[in-house]
Amino acid sequence: MKSLMLKLLILVVSISFLNAEVNEKFVVELIKKSSNKKVEIVDVEVVDKKAVVGADGFYAFFVIINLKIKDKNSTIKQPDVIITNGTYMISQMIDIKKRKAVKSSLSPDFNPKYYKKENLLYGNEDAKHKMVLFSDPQCPFCVDESPFLMDKVKKHPKLFALYYYHLPLEMHPAAKTIVKAVLVAEKKGYKDILKRAYEADIDIRSKDEDVILKVFNEKLKTNITKAEINNPEIINRLESDTIVAKEMFVHGTPSLYLDGVKDNSRSKYEKFIK
Repeated sequence: MKSLMLKLLILVVSISFLNAEVNEKFVVELIKKSSNKKVEIVDVEVVDKKAVVGADGFYAFFVIINLKIKDKNSTIKQPDVIITNGTYMISQMIDIKKRKAVKSSLSPDFNPKYYKKENLLYGNEDAKHKMVLFSDPQCPFCVDESPFLMDKVKKHPKLFALYYYHLPLEMHPAAKTIVKAVLVAEKKGYKDILKRAYEADIDIRSKDEDVILKVFNEKLKTNITKAEINNPEIINRLESDTIVAKEMFVHGTPSLYLDGVKDNSRSKYEKFIK
């Protein structure tokens, strides 16, 4: 679908917008011009706007595009990043020195409405600093970093509030089942079960929920059933987390935000610990 959106938007690149003010209204109108016989742009939400460092006059607009596919009579929400200076829109801006697409290094600030109580893992919601972690218990980098971060926050509950969002990646076949099992275990009152799941060394390549649950229950001393992990409440909770990840343009794990700003180093919080 993203390639479809790109093709649609390329249709309006040739339109001249000389001296246009680069603001939200301009970008919304630009996108809506890409409606055609197959796709209707129902609505456009501008999530954030940031200047592109090193490209004077260019801004990145983070948008959620509500698309209606006419022949299927269905509607989807598609995140995209629009880079423009009011005269040109660039679909692929490449940082030659870094040899990577500029879009890949851009992130909107974290939307405060997603500081949900149900996602507060450790710390106090009134803490001085808010941290947000998107993570996957089957991601090797997450396994190395996430439990360490959790320990840090547990030791400084008045300094940090850690909001955790589950983002099981497709490349890790067992991740989704493990996450659902964690959510059930938390509901049952198992303490620190998420952190324990990271530390349990659950290395499973299977998608079979019976196989995954057997290992999970053995390693974590739980008794989670397949019926429990497929309860609509559990599935909806996981979907809620993945929707937040999508709307915050988070594609990989671990992804960490500190006080609303994405921290690619995942270490800036340490400067606040004395």
